[in-house]
Amino acid sequence: MIRNDRPIREIWPQDSPDLSQEIRDDTPPVVGGILLGERTVDALSIKDGTARGLTGGYDVLAKVLQTSDLHRFFVGRIANVQRIARPIPEEALVGALLDRYESTTFGHALVKFRPNPRIVSVVDVLRLYQHGRLDSGLRLQDVATRPLPAVPRSMPLEEAARIMVEKRVRRLFVEGEPRSVITDRSLIRVLFSPEMLEWAGEHPGRLPPLTIGALEPRPVLELDVAMRVPAAAVQFDLNAAEAIFCSAGVVTPWDLVMKPFARGDLSLV
Repeated sequence: MIRNDRPIREIWPQDSPDLSQEIRDDTPPVVGGILLGERTVDALSIKDGTARGLTGGYDVLAKVLQTSDLHRFFVGRIANVQRIARPIPEEALVGALLDRYESTTFGHALVKFRPNPRIVSVVDVLRLYQHGRLDSGLRLQDVATRPLPAVPRSMPLEEAARIMVEKRVRRLFVEGEPRSVITDRSLIRVLFSPEMLEWAGEHPGRLPPLTIGALEPRPVLELDVAMRVPAAAVQFDLNAAEAIFCSAGVVTPWDLVMKPFARGDLSLV
């Protein structure tokens, strides 16, 4: 529950430039993967006839691990990687949006703005802190999560992708680099590159023998464990850091939004 809850359309006008556009259902997954590798795109809205779906990093990584013909998958249809999305009315309250994130454990939802549905994500909600429109009394120590053990740079890409999919995490710390992480986006950027498409054409049944050493690590922002969540969110520039690190563990956009929501300590200002 969110205190002072308001309609989604009041918080995000349907023509907001911050909200993601949709793609056609016949778009090849290799194009979808390239889009998901960008820092500005976390999920894609897919128009499939009269229905609509969503896909994100978990979905495409899981499909890469499952497929026996990588090249055929890359040049197929993005509709084969989507999860059907039941749009949320734009008149619904913001709390209903967060309920959807919680029930699906997927930080993106399709909102039925008129005339065009758009994705609203946990990161979009996070930005409300930065605009002074969201508040919480919790501190970083209340929302931090202990990270998984650090992985070696010699770990194969396929194994790293499998850990992310099975553990449903988007970030892995790297041994010897305690203040940086590799991300699902880092993996997707390599796996959906032109070089990978060429490799898949010659070796359709397996991934190349690359390790996570080929990935560019992303920095984390170090903050005091006693800092209040809104103050931390204001300092959290997603273009400059991938997550927040404090003495209690790692804090992600999901933690900053969904953990205060689950504890009834979130309010719209």
